[in-house]
Amino acid sequence: MSSLETFAEILALSLIGVALLTLLLPFLAFILSMMGFPLGTKGQTLLTILDKYSPLNLFYKRRVARKANRIKTHYLRAEISDGSVSYNALVTNISEQGLCIKGLPEKFSSSRSFLSVIVHYQSEYYKLVVRPRWEQLQKNRSKVIGLEIAKAPDNWGKLILSY
Repeated sequence: MSSLETFAEILALSLIGVALLTLLLPFLAFILSMMGFPLGTKGQTLLTILDKYSPLNLFYKRRVARKANRIKTHYLRAEISDGSVSYNALVTNISEQGLCIKGLPEKFSSSRSFLSVIVHYQSEYYKLVVRPRWEQLQKNRSKVIGLEIAKAPDNWGKLILSY
């Protein structure tokens, strides 16, 4: 067997190994995150990191720009809860598919898959189920987090249109 054939076999096995890892790691990360294991820091889960840098992204999907425009808000209050602890915060912007909340204490954990948010506007309230997408620790040690809406009431769209 020539060295060129040996090199070709090693290269083929390496490519197969990379392909298997690329397919299995996101699946493993998904299983672990569903079991409640925090798999990242600063709001990024291992699944998000693997999804962002996976070579399969080149074949399956392209990164797209934000789907909905953000609408800046002023004095829009919210209560956010992970199921055991609830905090009051301010909503800085909203869209049909997400919102940004600031003023959370540093100890607030967004490692859960889903959180509950109640947004107060005038005499109405909107109960949302959201997914944390990112978080940022401010100089004053408070947190700002970006949330993707998983479930919203029917009147959420009316709020977006009227704001």
